[in-house]
Amino acid sequence: MPTGSASEADILATSLPVGDPARPLVKRALYCAMLAALFFECFAVVTTEVGSLRAHSPWQDDPYDAVVSSTMFFVPLVCGLCLVRLPLFRRDAPLPIQRLRDLLRAIWLTASLIGLTLAADWVSVALGADRAMWNRRTPALIAMLAAESALTAGAFIAIGLASLRPNLARPSHDRSRIDWLGDVMAVVVQASTHAGPLKEMASRITRWFQRTAVDGRLGLRCHPLLWAATASFAFGALLTAGAAQEEGFSPVLIVFLIVGTCGMFAFLVMGGGYLGVVRSAQPASGTRRRLIDAVTLACASAPVTIAFRDSLWWLIGTRAADARVLQLVVLLAFGSALVFLVVLGAKRSPVSIELPRLSG
Repeated sequence: MPTGSASEADILATSLPVGDPARPLVKRALYCAMLAALFFECFAVVTTEVGSLRAHSPWQDDPYDAVVSSTMFFVPLVCGLCLVRLPLFRRDAPLPIQRLRDLLRAIWLTASLIGLTLAADWVSVALGADRAMWNRRTPALIAMLAAESALTAGAFIAIGLASLRPNLARPSHDRSRIDWLGDVMAVVVQASTHAGPLKEMASRITRWFQRTAVDGRLGLRCHPLLWAATASFAFGALLTAGAAQEEGFSPVLIVFLIVGTCGMFAFLVMGGGYLGVVRSAQPASGTRRRLIDAVTLACASAPVTIAFRDSLWWLIGTRAADARVLQLVVLLAFGSALVFLVVLGAKRSPVSIELPRLSG
C-alpha cells in the first residue's frame, strides 16, 4: 500500500535500525562520559569538601574554586537527563535519530563542563597557585587530576567518533516534536504500568501530573522560565541552608542565595535550550527573545563576578581590603545590570534559547 510504504520509509529515514554500526559507538560514548562524570564527582567532592586535602590543592581558591563549585552541581543534572531517557532505547527496536543526537549533545555538554573545570585546575597548577600550601599530598591531587583528564579525553574521542557517523551528522529533523520532558513523561508512564497492585493509582497520578504540571495552563510547557526560576531559587535556598549549617548565620548568606539562584537559572535556561529539554514549535523571538537573553546572561555574570571579584572592585570604587558583604552585593548588582543593558542593546541575540514565551 502506498501509505504504508511512505510511513515505513519515513521511519527508516529518521531512525537507526537494529544492527546499525552507529549504535555501539553512541553506547560507548555514553559509557565513557558517565564514567568520566562519576570520577569527576568523586574528585570534586573530595578536593572541595575534605579539608585536609582542599587546604593543599592549587585550585582551592577563586577563580578556580568557583568553576568546580558550579560544575559539580551541573554535571549530575545533565547525567540524570541522559540516564532517565535510556529506558526508551531498546536493543531490538529502531532508535530515533533525533533522540540519539540529543543524547550526544547531552554527553558532549557533560564532557565540556568537566573539561572546563579541569582546564581551570591545570591553570592553577601551572601558575603555582597557593604554592606555600603545597605539601606531599599535592602530587597525589595532581595525579587524580591527570587521571580524570585522561578519562575526559577518552570521552571526547568516543563522542567525536559517534558524532561523525553520517546518519548522526546529518542536519536535524524537526526538533519541536521530540523533547526530554515528553520522553521523561513517557518513561514515567511506562514505569507506572509495572506498579503491581498500585498500577491504577500510579496511572491516575501520572495522568493528573501530565494534565496539570506539564501541559496545564501553569505547566512546564507554557511557563518554562517560571518553573526554571522556581527550581533555581529552591537550589539557592538549599545552598544557603548548607552554608548556614557549616558556618552559622551571617550576612554573607545572602550572597550564597543570589549566586546560587542566578547561576542555576542561567544554566537551566541556556543548557535547557541547547539540549531541547522543553521544546516549542514557536520559540521566543524579537524583543521577548532579547529580554530572555539579557536576563539569562545577567544571571550568568553573577558567578563570574564572584570568581574574579578581586580584580573588579574598582568598578564600584572600592578595594578588596575595604570590601564587605554590602559592597559584594553592590558589585554583583552592578555587574549583572551592566551585562543586562549591553545584551538588551545588542542588535542580535548572543545566545540561542528555545523557549515558547517569557513568563514571570
